[in-house]
Amino acid sequence: MINTAYGALSPVATLNDDQQMRMYAAQIADFKISYKMPNGMNHKMFHRMHGKLMHTIIVNKDLSHFAHVHPDFDMKTGVFKLSVNGTSTDPDNQALPQSIPWFGEYYLFTETMPHNHDSGEMVMVTTRHQIYADGARGGPSADTNWPDANRGIEYEFVQNGESLKAVLDYETYDFCDRWVPKFYLNIKKQLENGEWVAAEGFEKWLEMGGHAVMIENSNRPFEQLRFQHLHAFLPIATASEFDYPFDAHIDELQSGQYKMWFQVKRFGEVLTLPFAMTYQKPIQPLKSSNKCK
Repeated sequence: MINTAYGALSPVATLNDDQQMRMYAAQIADFKISYKMPNGMNHKMFHRMHGKLMHTIIVNKDLSHFAHVHPDFDMKTGVFKLSVNGTSTDPDNQALPQSIPWFGEYYLFTETMPHNHDSGEMVMVTTRHQIYADGARGGPSADTNWPDANRGIEYEFVQNGESLKAVLDYETYDFCDRWVPKFYLNIKKQLENGEWVAAEGFEKWLEMGGHAVMIENSNRPFEQLRFQHLHAFLPIATASEFDYPFDAHIDELQSGQYKMWFQVKRFGEVLTLPFAMTYQKPIQPLKSSNKCK
């Protein structure tokens, strides 16, 4: 249930008009979700956030696959529809044709912001769903190494023949009654002489300099797994460095293993940079402070 000035909203989701959430991998399936009001009608007013009325994240259970896509919204019916593995005229849906490509269990997260009447309150609502895909097995292997990103993790890749390297690390800050991390992603390019220098050519995507999705890697039930969507501005103080602060108004991030996918746009192409990492909270106690009271 989602409480609003219109009453409690109840999300209703189907896959191919069936709540069983089963499909064939690499084949088109229609995911639909609506938010029913107490009177039985669908809620039809949503705020646009980061350029879209809804963001959808799809990963498989072992976190080796990732897609960030955006459903269409029918204002007449109040139904969001995503053609999984289909095509879209939305240029930001470049991952849609390969959103569920192989056999396995997938996690689908939605993010939207229902209009809350005249209260002025804007609250992002997240729902989560499990999808089971039959069909051919395949895809990359699951990560087995989860290093502490506080020591720096490198990910090398190639874009249009150019060698690039992304370096991830983080710092933690004493904020009121919790430790709050800030993640740093620095992207460098390699010159012909082998030297690494700051990469350039970055531009906004979905109204931000960068996006990042974080999902907990653990044996906890799906409903309890930590899911977070972070954002960064374009590099400001340090060339090619994106700063992703962890929102301080949410529950404290616990030590553990997390998969993070960073997305930035460079020379017109959206880059998705995956990192399997361990986050470790400081062991020293928080300083007693009244600064946030």
